[in-house]
Formats: sequence, structure tokens, C-alpha cells
Amino acid sequence: DAGKIETKVNDTTAGSENVKMQFYGRDQGFQVLVFEIDGSGNFVVNPDSNGFRDFIVKSDTGTNIMGDSSQENVGIGTAPDSSVERLHIKGTGLSDMVVFEGTSEGSGATDGPDLILFNSATPTGANKFIGRLEYRGKNDAGTSKGYGSIQTFIQDETAGTEDSLMLFKTFT
Repeated sequence: DAGKIETKVNDTTAGSENVKMQFYGRDQGFQVLVFEIDGSGNFVVNPDSNGFRDFIVKSDTGTNIMGDSSQENVGIGTAPDSSVERLHIKGTGLSDMVVFEGTSEGSGATDGPDLILFNSATPTGANKFIGRLEYRGKNDAGTSKGYGSIQTFIQDETAGTEDSLMLFKTFT
């Protein structure tokens, strides 16, 4: 058969019943479990984790979301580039490409949507680089170049006397 849908009962205990629906298709001549939905509403693509299938969400205009299982990364608006560790977002850039929206008014100076760049490694000494925002563009030869960045370093990681350095850089 080309494909099938199965229902499987995971737990029959009264009050704890859980059922999942599994959707099968064919890939390279073999029947494969493509995705499943369980009674808790979890939607899992490639639940067997066999490592040779990706997931793609498409619309009439192209790829909206793609996960590459061989690279363990995701693309939004594009297939993820192999040089991107986790998330590649591509758009025209003619309007807001990413929006972080808070919906609570709050009363303090720190209320609002926060963008956190967190390096969770415990520093082993002073002057450790912990993050960068880099602004890139192409020159007239079509080569991608960094034109500016904001970089942060831990100067003193000692609890109670922490110090940091933030550099604003432009490239000439």
C-alpha cells in the first residue's frame, strides 16, 4: 500500500488513556512512519528518528519552514544553510522580518519583550568573549562583508565583582 493511517493505544489505564494516530507513507520503496499525533496534541515529524527524512511546510509561494535532519537545523522562508547551527530565517527585508511582541503592560522599566543572548558556559578566566550582534551586507562584488558589530566580553567573572566590556565596532 502507498500509505496508511493507524491508531495505537499507548495507555489503557482508566483516567490515563492515551491514543496516537500514526501516518505512514513510502520513501525509496519502503513504508515509513512520517508523523504522529498523540492524545496530548503533540505533533511529531519522523518519530522513528531514522535520520534520513526532513520536514517541509510549503505554501503556494514556496517553502515556509524546513527542518534538515542531517544538519539538525531549521529554515524559515528557505532551506537552512549548512553553515547555520540551528535557525536560518530568510525574507525580503522590506518590512519587519522578526517581531517579539509583549502583550502585558507591566509597570517597571524592565517590562517588555526581551531578547536574551545567553552563553551558558562557565567562564574559566577573565576576558572571555560571550556574544556578538553582527551587521552584514554585500559589497559591489557580491561578497558578504561584516559592516558593524556589538560584542560583549566578561572582564571579571568573580561572583559579586562581575565586570564586562561592550564594544561597538564599525569596519572600514
